[in-house]
Amino acid sequence: MVSRKQKASPRDEQRRISTSRANRTLKAAAISARLATAAIKSRAADVMERHFRASADSTESRMAASVLESMGEMKGLVMKLGQVLSYVDLNLVPGLREVLAGLQDSAPPMSPEVSEQVIIEDLGTPPAEFFARWARRPFASASIGQVHRGQMHDGTEVAVKVQYPEIAAALEADLRNVSVLQLLASAFNRAVDRGALLAELHDRLLEECDYLREAAYQREFHAFYKDHPYIVVPEVISEYSTRRVLISKLIKGRRFKEFASNASQRERNHAGEIIHEFIFRSIFQYGIFNCDPHPGNYLFLSQGQVAFLDFGCVKRLPPDLIVKWRALIRAALERDRSRFDQLTAQIGFVGNRASFDFDYNWHMFMYFYRPFIHDRPFKFTHEYAAESFANLLFNNKNRRSFNIPKDTVFLNRLQWGMYSVLAELGAETNWRRLILPFLYEGEALPPPYPDGTFE
Repeated sequence: MVSRKQKASPRDEQRRISTSRANRTLKAAAISARLATAAIKSRAADVMERHFRASADSTESRMAASVLESMGEMKGLVMKLGQVLSYVDLNLVPGLREVLAGLQDSAPPMSPEVSEQVIIEDLGTPPAEFFARWARRPFASASIGQVHRGQMHDGTEVAVKVQYPEIAAALEADLRNVSVLQLLASAFNRAVDRGALLAELHDRLLEECDYLREAAYQREFHAFYKDHPYIVVPEVISEYSTRRVLISKLIKGRRFKEFASNASQRERNHAGEIIHEFIFRSIFQYGIFNCDPHPGNYLFLSQGQVAFLDFGCVKRLPPDLIVKWRALIRAALERDRSRFDQLTAQIGFVGNRASFDFDYNWHMFMYFYRPFIHDRPFKFTHEYAAESFANLLFNNKNRRSFNIPKDTVFLNRLQWGMYSVLAELGAETNWRRLILPFLYEGEALPPPYPDGTFE
């Protein structure tokens, strides 16, 4: 802990997040340029190492570190992009992913005085008085807020999530850069409903700035899983939570990187099964899901338990979509191609039917559903996750006619994120046996695909 009399570091001098649209646009453009340059340099360094056993200088490392610092300081949508790039398998050079991984649970924090002022404004008392113990330095910092350790006067240890001042305005500025967001949408495909896409991004991301809403979602998930032997959701201290301060009971466990690096294969397989169950049970049993599966939102506890953190970005699915999505996966597993094509169109994936290649779409989905079609263990790898993503985003023959409906925007983010997380764990199990109960609920199960099919 640093006393008030000590000289603050440059990071500690941060007082305000820029909310100027023009300023944030310029900074985002500078980050994009440095990110691209770092990627080129890192790839060149990789070639030198592999083919000539020569090491390049550390310029690319310094540049990547600079990108990390800038994204962390901007917070908001730019930092969220950095978090996605840090773990979703997009075939980025490993060095860049490793550097950006610092954004998953650690970024330049706001100064202690600023976070304390938020506590005073929202709780009416300085944190040193409100809490029996208060850690001025956060132990985690993210795109919307940072988390401090504290202890209530009754002895309860808590995690106190404090929102960055003016972050809502910063997000609004990012989301008003419609040209940039539309460019991203256009890069995905030409048929996507951009208005719906931008509306969904706007609604979900700005909801994250309301910690009262997040507390309600967290209480809901806590109630769902309070008796589950392996899924843990921290309990909210509701009476003291506000729009900018969220207080939960503290959960202690291993962070993702440390767990993935040191846990046994059996432990990693089990953790992957729990993450998989949390996602599909939440969707098919409760009709709701946490949209942000990035590695910073997990803690790995003893006895095989996994704690799930951060319920700021949550999506409640329309019941009709859940029915159709369940039917779509069932049609794939039952090899009912006609039904599968009908459901693809009914859900809204077909943007232009006249030019839509249903054969390619079938094979694309079957590659994505590969973990579920055979009755045997399947191991998630970075190569498989990256190829699955590329089939949809980069190599998709329906790129100009495939649509992403509004209600599936974050569902897609969840699926690709889950695959990347499971690949980072190297999780291997019989995923088919895990998902079938959520799809059939006691009904007769279809036979698995014969070996050699869609390999």
